[in-house]
Amino acid sequence: MKRMIVAAMLACATLALAEGNNSAIEQNLTQTEKGLWEAWKARDVEPFKKVMADGVDVGGGGVRSGDQVIKDIGSTQCTVTSYSLDPPTFKWIDKNTVLMAYRASQDATCGGDKVPEAVWASSLWVKKNGGWKAVFHQETPATK
Repeated sequence: MKRMIVAAMLACATLALAEGNNSAIEQNLTQTEKGLWEAWKARDVEPFKKVMADGVDVGGGGVRSGDQVIKDIGSTQCTVTSYSLDPPTFKWIDKNTVLMAYRASQDATCGGDKVPEAVWASSLWVKKNGGWKAVFHQETPATK
């Protein structure tokens, strides 16, 4: 019985450590995602080059490569007045892959057209070469 209790305590401690590590990673990815929104607002392509160059973006305009996203971010095509992000939820696929999902509100125009005021967004983050990369991002206009 004593061994079972010790084994259960070790399992709980291991789980707590793993969740703690995930929590720190999730906080870091949340800040990185917010930084990408800020970079979009400022038309700063550098943060996108670091984490999304090899990624894919899906939105109302279709499917774009990471390189196309970077080109579009640097253009004068979009004007972002403000944005806000709700706290994200995370679904871990494995220790190196996590899906982040959240609701974003925005006041922006691109190519003279108003973008949806609210979207449901998701980003698939993968740990590659020692860093986290956004390999996929999508936005769907929110109806609620």
